[in-house]
Amino acid sequence: MAKGIRQTRTGSFELTVRHKDLPSGRKFFQFPDEASAIEWRDAWDKMVKAGTPIPPELLEPGRRSSTLTGVIKHWLDTGNVSKSDQETLALLKQEVGTVERSAISYGWCEAWVRRMKVDQNLAPSTIRKRVGALSRALDAQIRSMPHMTGVTNPLRSLPDGYSHYGDRDVELVTAVGKDAKVDQSRDRRLAPGEQELMEAALSGIRRPDRERPLELPEGDFMRLLFLFIVFTGARLQEAYMVLWENVDLHKKLIKLRTSKQRRGKVVYRLVPIRQELYPLLKAIKKPKGLVFPFWKGTEEDVKRCSGRLSHRFTDAYSYAGLEDITEHDLRHEATCRWFELKDSKGSWLLRSEEIHRLMGWSAGSTMAAKYASFRGEDLAARLWAAPA
Repeated sequence: MAKGIRQTRTGSFELTVRHKDLPSGRKFFQFPDEASAIEWRDAWDKMVKAGTPIPPELLEPGRRSSTLTGVIKHWLDTGNVSKSDQETLALLKQEVGTVERSAISYGWCEAWVRRMKVDQNLAPSTIRKRVGALSRALDAQIRSMPHMTGVTNPLRSLPDGYSHYGDRDVELVTAVGKDAKVDQSRDRRLAPGEQELMEAALSGIRRPDRERPLELPEGDFMRLLFLFIVFTGARLQEAYMVLWENVDLHKKLIKLRTSKQRRGKVVYRLVPIRQELYPLLKAIKKPKGLVFPFWKGTEEDVKRCSGRLSHRFTDAYSYAGLEDITEHDLRHEATCRWFELKDSKGSWLLRSEEIHRLMGWSAGSTMAAKYASFRGEDLAARLWAAPA
């Protein structure tokens, strides 16, 4: 056993450090493995030899900021945390909030990632989301504390591919009767005829093999919502929050409030109204208020409304016989339709930069490559239609 380190009855490793400025002259730290304890001890020795002041949280036993809960709170108090990160950090406070910040070594980071794989069986994308959120919180505290000069964030040292299940991870997960998770890449588009099946289901038309039609509240508006997303590329939240005052039928433009916001800033983007959508909007045009009747108009109702509409779409897909499609696949469909749009002469109508703009992607973004799910059969048909 390394100097100053002992293994406890629970299997963890306890490190004892001594310094004249510490309460009682010493302090104890817990680590999941011996390597993490040695790593932290060596970093402590370097700090002491360099004459770096002892961090305040070590001088005040029980100080909240000495735990990850304190680190997370400090980051949240800056007001610079995205909404998605706020939700993730709330979960992390419950899961790892009691861990001492001083115990966050590279070894701890590796052990935490493995626990998320083996114990929680999380998907790689979820693991990256949690690591990213906590890493940003640690970065914020390091930047704000002068005595942390030269200290690095060990989460930033995790190698590429850390979230994917390696051979050892697969063995451990399989041993407890679970399956190794993989990143899911969505490449589902509406095949010919599937849009009509969805419109029929949402319009209350009974399938020949069913006893009764699909009954959804505000069914006519559900059909309009479906087509609105398909012909604009709006996200679900962006679609049901659109106001009539932001629909200009004269200029044939829709002003969409983007759901991807930072620091409370409200951002809009302009989307042209396609010819397929124009008559549907014109038929129900009102002077003001919401285009769709699903949302109560408050920020508190956003999550509930999104969940309810997602479930309705799931029911509609099931009734239409499209079990393998999701609401978000419609945004992929819309992106491809913008790219495939042609003018009367058969030339491509929109430039890539213009599609980036109307879809709400920043300059230099690679999102178009992710969302452009072009069908192989369409590419083959276009190839053989061209002269040899």
